[in-house]
Amino acid sequence: MNPLSFPLAMVAAALLLRVLMRMAGHLGLLDQPGWRKGHAAAIPAVGGVAIFLAFVFGLLISEVPLGSLRAYATAAGLIVVVGFLDDMQELPSSSRFAVQIAAALLMVYWGGLRLEDLGHLVSTTATVRLGFWSAPLTVFAVVGVINAVNMIDGMDGLAGGVSLTVLLALLYLVGPGAGMVFQILLLLVLVLGVFLYYNLPRGETGRARVFLGDAGSMFIGFTIAWFLVVLTQGDAAPLQPVTALWLLGLPLLDTVGIMLRRMLRGRSPFAADREHLHHLLLALGMRPQTALLVLLTISLLLAALGIAGQRAGVPGPLMFSAFLGLFAVYFLVTWRAWRRGRLLGRPLERRSLRERRQGTDPAYQGPERRIGPRRAGEQGPSQ
Repeated sequence: MNPLSFPLAMVAAALLLRVLMRMAGHLGLLDQPGWRKGHAAAIPAVGGVAIFLAFVFGLLISEVPLGSLRAYATAAGLIVVVGFLDDMQELPSSSRFAVQIAAALLMVYWGGLRLEDLGHLVSTTATVRLGFWSAPLTVFAVVGVINAVNMIDGMDGLAGGVSLTVLLALLYLVGPGAGMVFQILLLLVLVLGVFLYYNLPRGETGRARVFLGDAGSMFIGFTIAWFLVVLTQGDAAPLQPVTALWLLGLPLLDTVGIMLRRMLRGRSPFAADREHLHHLLLALGMRPQTALLVLLTISLLLAALGIAGQRAGVPGPLMFSAFLGLFAVYFLVTWRAWRRGRLLGRPLERRSLRERRQGTDPAYQGPERRIGPRRAGEQGPSQ
């Protein structure tokens, strides 16, 4: 890859962000304040579009053989276009799911990528072969990762920061010897880093200057899913499938946990509420910046445990069982905390309706990255 493609892509990302932030009002991409949000002024939701365009620009000026990326580029472009339209004027959740499934099918049948086996999940001597279920489970996994990243986008810097952790872990595991894969991942890391400069809460207001939007969270989620499949399949795969669970630990724990709680209460798993992990930390009285630091630290620790386990040769069944045990503990603790209104003896702060309507409740630090009102039961960043 042309070494100039990295700094030029970063410059392009910065310029695109500045230009699109100024054009956001004309494009209908301003996230207006509301009682479920913590920002007092309209914030541009153009981060995802800027990331995608800068990333594509970096690929075009590089020496990467783009012919091998046609399926990825087509599927990712489809995701971004629909996410862009959704950020302009919300689309039905069924439309987003249909596009995500279509992108996953392009990945399987055009890109030729699918989950053939899940590694040593239950036995140290045999791998779990998927056979006939390879294509449908690949589609399920890809859609799941897209929405796990999308649903954790509930706090300034959270989705971008967690995604950056995952991508950095992949870079460490594959190393420069991976060639094109390493270079593409590094390009995305650099572009995402530029976005986080504008997205992390800072300054007097403690708020972000730009939001990721559904276009960005779905694009990043799809890209992570694509390269997780690339790096976990084959005899010489640098990443064990069970390690991928640990790299995506925080989004998976939070998303699966909250959907399971909703179903146990007889609600739709996609019904919006305020019971994500970041809501829990804010309800404990943490400042948004502190809660963000705690969550990013958790994400980093989970990824580090996954990497350490693989490097140390810990058996796959043990790593898988440990992850399931971790999920069980997380689910039980959060379930009891929300039911009893207390965690570790500390009461959860209950904000008044007046505070919420005035937007002064720090628990509403911006979980609803939407342009218009959200319909009940719809999936998205406010989840």
